[in-house]
Amino acid sequence: MDLKQFKTYKDLPNCPEELKQILLLFIARTEELEEQVSTLTRSKFGQKSEQTKPTELEAEKPPRRPRNRNKDNYQHKGRNQFPENLPVDVVEYDLKPEEKQCSCCQGFLTKIGKEVTRQLDLVPQTIIVREHTKLKYACRKCGRTVKLASMPWQPIEKGAVGPALLAYIIVSKYQDGLPLYRIQRQLQRYGVEVSRATLWGWVRQSANLLEVLCEKIKEEVVAGKIAFSDDTHLLMLEPGAGKAKTSTMWAHGRKAIEGQGALTVYEFTSGRHGKNPQEFFKGFMGTIQADLYQGYGKLFRPDENGNVQRKLAACWAHVRRKFVDVVRNDPTSIAQEMVTMINALYAIEKAARKVNITGEALRLERLEKSTPILQNICAWLKKYQQETPPTMALGKAINYALKAWQALQTFLDDGHIEIDNNRAERAIKTVVIGRKNFLFVGSENGGKTAAVLFSLVETCKQNDIDSLAYLTDVLKRLPNHPYQRVSELLPHHWKPPQKIEEAA
Repeated sequence: MDLKQFKTYKDLPNCPEELKQILLLFIARTEELEEQVSTLTRSKFGQKSEQTKPTELEAEKPPRRPRNRNKDNYQHKGRNQFPENLPVDVVEYDLKPEEKQCSCCQGFLTKIGKEVTRQLDLVPQTIIVREHTKLKYACRKCGRTVKLASMPWQPIEKGAVGPALLAYIIVSKYQDGLPLYRIQRQLQRYGVEVSRATLWGWVRQSANLLEVLCEKIKEEVVAGKIAFSDDTHLLMLEPGAGKAKTSTMWAHGRKAIEGQGALTVYEFTSGRHGKNPQEFFKGFMGTIQADLYQGYGKLFRPDENGNVQRKLAACWAHVRRKFVDVVRNDPTSIAQEMVTMINALYAIEKAARKVNITGEALRLERLEKSTPILQNICAWLKKYQQETPPTMALGKAINYALKAWQALQTFLDDGHIEIDNNRAERAIKTVVIGRKNFLFVGSENGGKTAAVLFSLVETCKQNDIDSLAYLTDVLKRLPNHPYQRVSELLPHHWKPPQKIEEAA
């Protein structure tokens, strides 16, 4: 029944039963609109955190331990220890000669020790001009032979920039999120004038050189058994249109498993469609952790022989988020029961991480403890699906969970599969931070450049590698490195120069 047809009381029917039906529809529509208003108000003015209220927790937190008020047994933790890898500059202070005499007996003072105070300080970076001098030789006897010493290939051939400065620019933009105009200002403080066009040219040429490493990262991700995938929007300028269009940055990767390093590779597309993940995971055979975006759908369909080569592991964080939103709008909602059960699933995962249970041991732990909770969740969803209108927020949350139910149980199959896709969302956050600062990419080529450099700095971060040191070394070595051994320069395989010397 279309409620818009009743514009005045004259349009209403005279039948009491029909009037009751219209009234019920009005009430349902009113409740739906109230939910929408509440959600929009909270999204604009409310908190952004997904943390639930104390009443939403599975169980009460244990009481705090009382503080030990015994001063004799109390030990001050002191300041945070300084990193051991930082260089130490020792400045020593001594008494003046006239101060080394005792003011009481006029005797000479003897050194009995020292008192050390440590503080963090900053030594500003120095930009230098590095001259590459190639010596020239000639034969004095015949005068015809002249030889000139060669120098190694540079990251940017005939470019007026070295690998360390290139690495600094890349890290500043794609890890720290600085736009080029701010990097330009930083260089100006050192008296170096470089145009933004020149800076961008250096960045683009570096990406062209480093792209081969991203191809190797992609190969390793596709060769694995478990991967993650997610995406976020990114504005791209349309040349000549005077406006920006919405494009997409995809993040595909794997976590560190059994000695294999964590990997993330980004890919840029001018729109959002399923073509990218379908092409990326074409040769992949395993489990993909992703959301329910329909663009992934073809990846999980049976082939011509009826075999399913890939399995979807859906994200419990997405499900929980939808029910938490319902509880926020209505704290008395039955959705609280679902939040509590999902919290119980996460409590099992947290306890396992605390004692470092992984792999097969975690799979068995989940089968024993998580399976009964999943059965209760499924029964709850089916029960309230019949009682809740699908247009309401609770009904939408229930239908979302039931639609993904098979994929939500995939994490039971393997202890290496995670309960959610938060790892992919953390990888996407790197792009989101950059997007907030430089707002858009200038072209499709700019988006692909960003994808290459985002891939390397994010993979460095996931493997606890100093991205500045890594890129400085790789930009030096890559132009002269054999292609057959290029995998040695991937972040999770990379060895700093000093370790290579020690191994030799």
